[in-house]
Amino acid sequence: MTYKPNIAICGISIESSTYTPYINQLEDFVIFKGNNLFVWYPFLQTKATLLKALNGKDLTNSSNLPNLSGEANWFGFTRARSIPGGAVDKAFYESIKLQIINDIKQYFIRSDQPLDGILLDIHGAMSVVGMTDAEGDLARAIRQQVDELSDNPVLISTTMDLHGNVTKQLLQSVDLLTCYRTAPHIDSQETKIRACYNLLNLIKDIRQGGKLPLKGYLSVPILLPGEKTSTRVEPAKAFYKRVTKIANMTGIIDCSLFMGYPWADQPRCQAYIIIIGYNKKLISQQAESLAQDYWQARDKFNFVGPAAELDKSIYTAIEQINNQHKPFFISDSGDNPTAGGTGDNTKVLHTLLNNSQFVNLLSQYKILYTQIWDELAAEKLAKYKVGQLVKIKFGAKYDKTAPPVELEGQLYSLLIPKTEELNTANYSDSAIPGGIEAVIKIDKLYIIISQKRKPYHNINDFAKLGLDIDKFDIVFVKIGYLEPQLYKAANNGQNWIMALTPGGVDQRITKLPRTKALPILYPITKITSQFDRQVKQALICQFIN
Repeated sequence: MTYKPNIAICGISIESSTYTPYINQLEDFVIFKGNNLFVWYPFLQTKATLLKALNGKDLTNSSNLPNLSGEANWFGFTRARSIPGGAVDKAFYESIKLQIINDIKQYFIRSDQPLDGILLDIHGAMSVVGMTDAEGDLARAIRQQVDELSDNPVLISTTMDLHGNVTKQLLQSVDLLTCYRTAPHIDSQETKIRACYNLLNLIKDIRQGGKLPLKGYLSVPILLPGEKTSTRVEPAKAFYKRVTKIANMTGIIDCSLFMGYPWADQPRCQAYIIIIGYNKKLISQQAESLAQDYWQARDKFNFVGPAAELDKSIYTAIEQINNQHKPFFISDSGDNPTAGGTGDNTKVLHTLLNNSQFVNLLSQYKILYTQIWDELAAEKLAKYKVGQLVKIKFGAKYDKTAPPVELEGQLYSLLIPKTEELNTANYSDSAIPGGIEAVIKIDKLYIIISQKRKPYHNINDFAKLGLDIDKFDIVFVKIGYLEPQLYKAANNGQNWIMALTPGGVDQRITKLPRTKALPILYPITKITSQFDRQVKQALICQFIN
């Protein structure tokens, strides 16, 4: 009888800015255990053949493609997940880490079967109060526990975001590592599949007497926001095609290029190249060549679309609308909740309501502002009926860039979710619950207020509130680059500009205060010709065991 490996899934996933004053705690996370966890891994629940390529190859009809759901026993341990925000409360982090460690202990107490592998599902940019390498700490704790309890090797494979960071501590604690290859992240499921596929294959190899692969590690002192490294445009587009090509080379298991996370004041925040495989010479050659080319291209990374200060962004929108191009989208990028912003920054809304330069100018246009997070304000609005006049004060509870907004308007629509709609089992990337959601209308300005922090990335996020975005002239969204549905609605990005606004994820990263950054880090540090030579000499592949 063919042996079926036993593989557990666990992790903590959040992208968190140290420049955002909000501290993420228990109520900000959804925690999955057991079978509930598999909502994130549908490919492990069915016997369907994988539909997409691993490492870019079409393996749909391949006879050697493993049936991931059938060739291993998969166990749901503890996985906590939150949309991005501020740093994580340390007590909460420690409690989740302890739950994962206890899950491991309980497995060895209750099961007479070995534990062969762990899929560690993390982001790579989790900040925890008082810590500078939270994911490395978690991976080390897991590694120490399985090494202590298991008589056989327990292999650990991580699945990560390309905006994460990879420290030596993290890489020393795991055997395999992979990350997204697209931004926006349309390959999140593919990445998880690849991590599982590589883990299952390595477990089989080790059981047949094979060796652990080499882990080539190279850090590149570049730190750029995701909006400048989107794979929609060059040069990032070409770099990630190259990553896929390297991953498919004989003797290499996987290749990952991490851009790093720019909104944390931590020494780990920079770019990384990780190549895992068995051909040491090939790994070194490819890692160093990729790193050197990436360094040389550092000045060629520009914003994925038009970007300007807020005032110019508004004027650009008006010009485009007058030329019959609508709806026109403006990204309030500094308070993007999917990068780590609070979602309660009111700076742009104050401009629309109170700046005499724009109030009269914009009065002729139908405008949607998405959105302000304010739990108490949303709960207060839930007591009114649609159509009633309301007086409300909201926003700026955490991000004090601008004061709260106080206004009178009509309650245009109200969404009060049913209890089951807030169930954590229903939580997914495409349907993050916002709790109570309300729309206030003041003349031609519509403002969304949500009880919970959530992104508005999909057409249904607006439609369920009775809002047809095609009927608006200008749509403000708290986001950086537009996600696919909004990108399409913006005439494939033609009717869009990214406003460089203040907040916890300000795109003007050179203006952010840093006390812990590396001494040489482009574009934070001024790179002289001497520094340039030092960097070139430092781009040497290391092997981490």
